[in-house]
Amino acid sequence: MDDMSPDDDAPATGPWSQPWFVIAAVALAFIAVLAFVLALTGPADREAAAPGPPPKAAGATQSATGPRASACGLAGGEQDVPVVAPARTRWELVGTMAAPTAPDAHGPGVVDDGFRSCFAHSPVGALYAAVSFWALGTAKPGAEVMERLAAETVHRARAIRDARAGGDEPALDRSTTLQVAGFRFVSYDAGTATIDLAVRVSNGGTASLPTTLQWEDGDWKYVVPSDGDPGVSQLPDLAGYATWVGA
Repeated sequence: MDDMSPDDDAPATGPWSQPWFVIAAVALAFIAVLAFVLALTGPADREAAAPGPPPKAAGATQSATGPRASACGLAGGEQDVPVVAPARTRWELVGTMAAPTAPDAHGPGVVDDGFRSCFAHSPVGALYAAVSFWALGTAKPGAEVMERLAAETVHRARAIRDARAGGDEPALDRSTTLQVAGFRFVSYDAGTATIDLAVRVSNGGTASLPTTLQWEDGDWKYVVPSDGDPGVSQLPDLAGYATWVGA
């Protein structure tokens, strides 16, 4: 006797199985990341932004001395742009987001009142700094993050002002979490790095979070987008990204 009920072959029903629910979840994730970025950095005037140079793999190492030296003495180390996740990454929770840590190699070389700074003058150092910047946005008031970690560009003062208007709470509500899922380098040279981070949001979905950094005063500093568009977009998958899981 066949014990299978007539409904066993029926398609799954309910909101969790419906395509519209999946689409809505991804859209909410995208909105959460976009709202977080805008709350932290603020809007900006629209103007054309020049594209950066393509990534390069110098294959050399840099010393800890000279005009481009690390502020805390970290060696530059390997200058090849990584195409796979850094080996044996250690993570620590910063606010609601896991951030990579290697104080003696890639950074942060300085942690002051919870603020992480001083990353190695290398592609991996820039990658660590990029994740750390956004993680601090879940832990500290946006204005303080921008004051300490934004590069001295013409848009910095406005970003600080806009972030201050958002209040003293972190830019991301603690009920929502972001976690790194992967990365890809858009461009890199000794002065500037643009890294596209793939981030997963606790309410579902994955988003692209482009981040540009500038080497300034011995550290990687966040560059406020000149056109006011952080470039956040939804990702259907991680194709083209190096998988790198923060938590």
